[in-house]
Amino acid sequence: MTAPYNLGPAAAYSVLNNPHGLFFPDDGGYFYVVTDDHDVSRFVLTVPWDVSTIASFSKSGSIFTNSRQPSDVFISPDGVNMFITGMYAGNIAHYTLSTPWSLETLVYVRKKVINPGGTSSPRCLYFTPDGTKLFVGYYSGGVAMFLLPTPWDINSISLAAAVVVHDPDVTARAYSIWISPDGGKLYLYSDYSNKLFIGTMATPWDLSTVSWVMDADMGPDGVLGVTGYYPYNGIFCNPSESRLFVTGTNSGAAIFTLFGSVPAGRFWTNFKNLREEA
Repeated sequence: MTAPYNLGPAAAYSVLNNPHGLFFPDDGGYFYVVTDDHDVSRFVLTVPWDVSTIASFSKSGSIFTNSRQPSDVFISPDGVNMFITGMYAGNIAHYTLSTPWSLETLVYVRKKVINPGGTSSPRCLYFTPDGTKLFVGYYSGGVAMFLLPTPWDINSISLAAAVVVHDPDVTARAYSIWISPDGGKLYLYSDYSNKLFIGTMATPWDLSTVSWVMDADMGPDGVLGVTGYYPYNGIFCNPSESRLFVTGTNSGAAIFTLFGSVPAGRFWTNFKNLREEA
């Protein structure tokens, strides 16, 4: 495994206070992070998907009013619709960017409390590319899938029609999720077990068909742990799944960690009893 690249306190702490969820557009030219400062930061990369090549950054204004304790961010493929989970408020807020991808043009649209089936405190989210399905992970445990009859319109969600998956060994404190472009693979980081779980969906983008098949230890002494940087908050992969990006904190210092070739060539197939395979 390639040694991780750490964007440590000297580079990041002055602009980020405890980074949580992160998001990259498909071309990997920049990435977005939400923080405990109740704002969104955008970093521009000179080399796509290479966080060591940050050229500039910008920040939004405060989103505290509509997104208390922002914990994850997702942007539609056209760069116009931004969604943020407010963990303390128990909601998802919708914003628009009149200039695509530009935080300077961020405008609040609406928010919706979204806690079905005994869940609470939405922690992370992910949409299908067409905006017709939304996946949410909860700090209380569980992952839910919602249908959006009107694409990208969270007001069109029916909580009664939600599919909720609870697995105490996997989905406890679901901190971050990422789904492969074909909708067949779901990555989930659990803050409870400090593990990265990988599941396959037999029917793409259908949570009811998920089977958990791999896991990897992300604790301080785990195979995906980085000494001195713990715990983690958010994960994201590039489309080919050759790079895993992680946000985390250590005594208040913000970091970004880039792992090369994960999980490509490094699979953990003995579920719940870690075994690495070449």
